[in-house]
Amino acid sequence: MNKTAKRVLAIIGIVILLGIYIATFVVGVFGNGDTSGWLLACIFATVAVPFFMWAIQFIYKKFSKDETNMVQKQKDLEAEHFRKVKEQVDAQSKK
Repeated sequence: MNKTAKRVLAIIGIVILLGIYIATFVVGVFGNGDTSGWLLACIFATVAVPFFMWAIQFIYKKFSKDETNMVQKQKDLEAEHFRKVKEQVDAQSKK
């Protein structure tokens, strides 16, 4: 995930949290009877929103085919091929 996408995701998270904080403040000031529900939603969102944003980045990183993952996979394949060739050479030299 590039820096721009991370920044956009962070801005979305900030907007969501600020919206919930402002709504909770307004409901608290004007004395609506459902103030405790808004407070619990605010507390939940304070933990849940950053967690879900981290999860989105984690899943994207695991399932994306970016250059870094492809290079590492290529190195792993080359190492596996080298190991198999070495085993074959060792087996032939023992005969």
